[in-house]
Amino acid sequence: MFVDLKILSSRESERVEWKENVADIDNVLRTITAFANDFSNLGGGYIVCGAREGRDEHGFQKMIYTGLISDRLKEIKNKILYLCREKVDPEIIPLTDEINVPNDESRKIIVFIIPSTQYAHSYRARGKDSSTYYIRIGSDTVEAGNGLLRELLISKRQLDPWDKRISNNASVGDIDLVILRDYLQEMNLWSPGKAIEDYISDKEKLSDFVPPLAGKIGLTEELKPKNFTLLMFGKNPLNFFEGAYTVFSVYNGKDRSEATAVRHHITGTIVQQTKKTDRTAEYRVLYGF
Repeated sequence: MFVDLKILSSRESERVEWKENVADIDNVLRTITAFANDFSNLGGGYIVCGAREGRDEHGFQKMIYTGLISDRLKEIKNKILYLCREKVDPEIIPLTDEINVPNDESRKIIVFIIPSTQYAHSYRARGKDSSTYYIRIGSDTVEAGNGLLRELLISKRQLDPWDKRISNNASVGDIDLVILRDYLQEMNLWSPGKAIEDYISDKEKLSDFVPPLAGKIGLTEELKPKNFTLLMFGKNPLNFFEGAYTVFSVYNGKDRSEATAVRHHITGTIVQQTKKTDRTAEYRVLYGF
């Protein structure tokens, strides 16, 4: 594989990291992990060891080739590839390319090419008891904490999206069976010969586009509804999701700079809220307030 450093220098800094002396191996491994995680969906990245970007006397971009002597290059290459197998989970196998330094046969530059993968990778650095997930934010490698980690795991399909997760605090008794039956009939998914309880399953889909309404958790494998089930068919979604309501505001005049005339808080399932909002809007249009 041939890597052109001039082309790399013109690419986004999100995809290229320059390490002139490779003083911190852990830093290189964190960045390799971040490129493989590919949080921004850029296709992976490159780490160039033994070169850096600079400016000439006119202020134009210029590549500075310092290179690495043979023993140092082999040490870096072997150590990084070893740590990618032993300290990164799941392991990463970067591609490498060695580039000659102009006018200096005693030194070479090594480039690690890290493709994006379908997995979320973590790296356990020296002195740490646990592994950490890393991502690229702009030209920086950072820990993927809290919401960013959830987004990474969801994008790699290692964590279900929020709406498809099981609601641990709810039970199947929180599903309104009348609402469920009515919606199934509206969607032409209702079978008269089937009990309504049979639709609340952890295996059976309502259709190709609707996943099972429930899931099992714990040693007892208790059946519990998923978040989207409660939003669509729950007796009271607000019992589980504080923001599960619609705010419908009516303003005097033609823009929102005017004072609010009336503010409606609309509750219920998502479908109920949509219908109530439509009816409220139609009523105000018909009667002029």
